[in-house]
Amino acid sequence: MEQTTFNISEVARLTGKARSTIGNHLRKGKLSCIYDDENNKLIEASEIIRVYSDSLELDEEGKLKSKTKRSESKVTGEPQEALHYKDLLEQEKLERQRERKQLEDTIGHLRDDLEKSQTRENRVTLLLENQTRDADRVADQMKEIKTHIAKQEERIRLHRKKLAEEKNKSLLQKIFG
Repeated sequence: MEQTTFNISEVARLTGKARSTIGNHLRKGKLSCIYDDENNKLIEASEIIRVYSDSLELDEEGKLKSKTKRSESKVTGEPQEALHYKDLLEQEKLERQRERKQLEDTIGHLRDDLEKSQTRENRVTLLLENQTRDADRVADQMKEIKTHIAKQEERIRLHRKKLAEEKNKSLLQKIFG
């Protein structure tokens, strides 16, 4: 009976991809799976072919098998297993380069965000300092106004006193002083 579903380890062996890569593809929805009675993830052969057709081929019986580099093997005389490991290593290198690039991009974005945050913080600090200076200026102006009002009230009091004295004078005193 021909096998139509494969677990993650089998898919990794067939495709030469790392188990973590297969898991990532499952999580991201690039690859779909079904679950068996024990809740294990199984991937159907058609799904493996759809996603990893560049890494697979069908043999004469229609079974899935990993692509091999037969011509390379004949020329160099390297065993198939060594070629397979070279392919795995190359794929791992490419995956690490992709991850490194992604991390460098993330670090760049984080640096930009940090710089923007620091700029905003500096602006807020300047605003607060300006408001403090403005508050000090307003307080000084308020003191000046209070002093001015106190002087005006003193003048008014003196004028009222003179007016009251003037009212109390007789007509003759008002005329002849």
